[in-house]
Amino acid sequence: ALMKKWQALGYQIDSIVEIPGTMGKRGGIIDIYPPTAELPARIEFFGNTIESIRLYDPANQRSLKKIDNLTIGMATELILDTSLSAEQVINSLDLSDCTEEGKQRIVRDIEALYRRQKVSDKDFYAPLFNRDGLMNYLPPETLLIIDEPVLVQQAATDLDEKAAELRQTLHSQGELPADFPLPYFKWEDLSKEVANLHLLQLVTFGSDAGGEVIELPFNSLPNYAGQLSALISR
Repeated sequence: ALMKKWQALGYQIDSIVEIPGTMGKRGGIIDIYPPTAELPARIEFFGNTIESIRLYDPANQRSLKKIDNLTIGMATELILDTSLSAEQVINSLDLSDCTEEGKQRIVRDIEALYRRQKVSDKDFYAPLFNRDGLMNYLPPETLLIIDEPVLVQQAATDLDEKAAELRQTLHSQGELPADFPLPYFKWEDLSKEVANLHLLQLVTFGSDAGGEVIELPFNSLPNYAGQLSALISR
């Protein structure tokens, strides 16, 4: 039951656990390597009781030190919605404009995801299940600092425009359902979330940032590209 829970978090079962995101079981021993940990851990059980947790060297599998607790986070950005079946997820998509080959690929991949099988491009399907944003995980007192908000907005807009072109191409080729959710948030959505946080905007002198303005006497560093003598002199 514990390994099934970790499988749902994205961990892959392997005979030897030596890379992050994998786990393995031998008798009453479970090895697991959280991606956020520097080393994998070996958990030894007696029945349902944990007798010991030890960190070990993934190269030679030798125990290094005993620890009292272990934090096991997600091993993938794609966490399936277990309240839905593979069939329900597939039926929620409009596959009518997809080619037969494209339709079969999508159906095959989603069914494989629910069977906990490896899918070559599984992150492609993350938007079907991951709908939350980073802002919702930040505490209310978070200070958000944006360096040159105009440039950040331009970058977000450029990303959206290029993604929209690619999306249209894939849809016209019958490889992508028209109603497939976006894998990112648009700037207009992000800006609403940003407005709910304490915000500090760093802008070039003379730019209109709005709100209270604090002028800092900073200068841009001169560019000495190809001017070694000038750099040494300065």
